[in-house]
Amino acid sequence: MKDLDFGSEELLKVSHSTLSKQLKVIESSFKKLMKSDDEMALNLYTLYYSIYNSCQSILILTPHYQVRDIYLTSRTVFELTLNIGYIACSGKESLRKAQRHMHQKTYRDLQRELNIQSIGLIAKTLGLENFQVSEELEASLNEYTTKKGFEMRSWTGENVFKKIELISQKYGTKVQDILRIALFNIYRHASEIAHGTLFGLFYIIGSTSMKERPKNTQQLLNFHRQHITLLILTICLLIESNLTIMNDFENLEDEIAESRKLTGELIEKNKNAALKGTE
Repeated sequence: MKDLDFGSEELLKVSHSTLSKQLKVIESSFKKLMKSDDEMALNLYTLYYSIYNSCQSILILTPHYQVRDIYLTSRTVFELTLNIGYIACSGKESLRKAQRHMHQKTYRDLQRELNIQSIGLIAKTLGLENFQVSEELEASLNEYTTKKGFEMRSWTGENVFKKIELISQKYGTKVQDILRIALFNIYRHASEIAHGTLFGLFYIIGSTSMKERPKNTQQLLNFHRQHITLLILTICLLIESNLTIMNDFENLEDEIAESRKLTGELIEKNKNAALKGTE
């Protein structure tokens, strides 16, 4: 097969096909993980399944060149991977912490209210009348409440860099490198896009580049295909990381090998495309 151009429709189709094949690998791992009766594995499986769902969304968005939404969905895959890795490397206590966070968050969600006086609209959740707060729930609420009485937003208390450090201590340099690549390729720009900043908007249309910027529709489409291709490659790498982590609970060596093979082939195609572009 001839070398493809970076940003070409053909290379994007190859990337799309590769991610589709990666989902088959995940499905294969599901069949093994579903047999586990390990509490940790079952809880992580729910997060892992969410990665599968997000990847399905990326497959739907890709043919329509929805770069902004692909960035946002890629960010969810990255965040899920961090949470899976963090819980897996920290053990049962981090799982209990996640459960306590969910418990108190569920309680707080019962006392939300919206009052828009200009149109006479009042919306309330079910409320907490006659709700008995157990000692366990009270402890969870206290754990996630600041000294000033505000809800704490982070369930781990760790930033993204610390999470990567902790995960890499258990799962090694390869997983660390993948997470750092994802941090570089996804994290910051997805945040700008999600918050609707001008930088996020102008970044997506190539107007923040110090190099030559897209001057017409065809160049912009090429620019978008480049972004999507790199995002899909990053997601494929994250899938390998997740398989490596979930391998703690069931033997997923075959799935890891297949995922690594698929990603390796896509990396080579992207390398050749990049080199072709410098000729």
